[in-house]
Amino acid sequence: MTPPLQHNQRYRIFWAGGVLSSLGTSLTAFLLNLIAVLPLQASPVWIGLLNAAVWLPWLLLGLPLDVAVNRGNSRRTMAMGQLAAAFVLATIPIAWAVHRLYIAHLVVAAVTVALATVLFRAGYPRLVIGLVRRRELGMANNDLTRAESTTQIVGPALGGLTAAVLAPAFVVAINICSHLGSAVALLRLPAPRNPPMPGTACAEAMRQVRAGWRVTFHDPYLRFFSVQGAVSNAGLTGLQTLMVLVLVRDLGLDPAQAGLAVATQALGSLSGVALAPRICRALGDIESIMLLYPLVGIGGLLLPRWTPGDPHLPHLLAGTFLIGCGVVCGNMIRAGWRQNYVPAVLLARQVTASQSVNIALMTLAAVGIGWLAASAGSSVALSVVGSVVAVSSFGALVGTPCRRRTLPDRPSPALLQAAQLPPPGWVDVR
Repeated sequence: MTPPLQHNQRYRIFWAGGVLSSLGTSLTAFLLNLIAVLPLQASPVWIGLLNAAVWLPWLLLGLPLDVAVNRGNSRRTMAMGQLAAAFVLATIPIAWAVHRLYIAHLVVAAVTVALATVLFRAGYPRLVIGLVRRRELGMANNDLTRAESTTQIVGPALGGLTAAVLAPAFVVAINICSHLGSAVALLRLPAPRNPPMPGTACAEAMRQVRAGWRVTFHDPYLRFFSVQGAVSNAGLTGLQTLMVLVLVRDLGLDPAQAGLAVATQALGSLSGVALAPRICRALGDIESIMLLYPLVGIGGLLLPRWTPGDPHLPHLLAGTFLIGCGVVCGNMIRAGWRQNYVPAVLLARQVTASQSVNIALMTLAAVGIGWLAASAGSSVALSVVGSVVAVSSFGALVGTPCRRRTLPDRPSPALLQAAQLPPPGWVDVR
């Protein structure tokens, strides 16, 4: 019998593995950018390619790996991904010590760590379902979300403070330890009790993917949230691409200061995790969205348009905090509504279709903003990023959902028609 969550040792082991994996991913995102900007003096174009590399495994391999992981031993596959990330990261300080570290090496490391993250996220739902009681799934997911948001604060701050004492390439040792610890935690878990998913023929898999696309873009609400979210995330990816470059090279911050500044957005995200349930209960879904989207838009407008003698660092920090808080709040409210609105049999396909649009635009945004920063300067590139975030947020206020008093809690006829489900049938597949 599965024990309650607070006494569930297996869940705590899994939670520790998830925290260590998230910490390693957060550290890697900051440190690879810091190494590229400081010792390697990489151009903005290479910085853009480095940040785009983070999304390539999601774009090219996300769906096949999701199927593959859930057809086999997901726990072991997740652990192997963490070990591979630790191995590749271990080559960075070695290459630095022998003066053979190049930007292409960092790109390979970024792709490997992203691949490990894809494997972890693919196997995560099945493992959690096998570890906790069904009625405690929501509590477990919130627990893991809070922990992940915390590591996004601790990671850059820890990496920056440590890089102020040691060479950034040697600070990667912290990443290596976090991925190794995650692998050990995963391997200590018993095999999942729930059986692997059966294999799916290629033609059937393609049919399911097409159904996900039809559902997403035939339904007015899902279409709106998918497109608006993709544009907003493209702007946020541009911000992530520029942050270390701007803080270190343009504003002259040392690694410790840069790490603390990068952690500001994650601090806003953690605040969003705490505030989202309270805001939604107090205001309802539409009123919450109409409050949060302008918050993100104001954050975009606060991103600095500086001159060399007038950097406006407080504007940048305030803007990133508001963006982090508003985006996470909005995402949590939107995800809760979607779970009630989309029939369960269609939910995974709809999320996959929406994410594919997001990731494609995010990859292009990272490359494009790097090119723009190289051609027109970081201040112009950051102005464009802020404008994209602001327009996507304020423009959402005139979208389809905000014309209603509340979001619907039943699938629309357009969704059921696109999914080829009869109107009474959606109840039976939840």
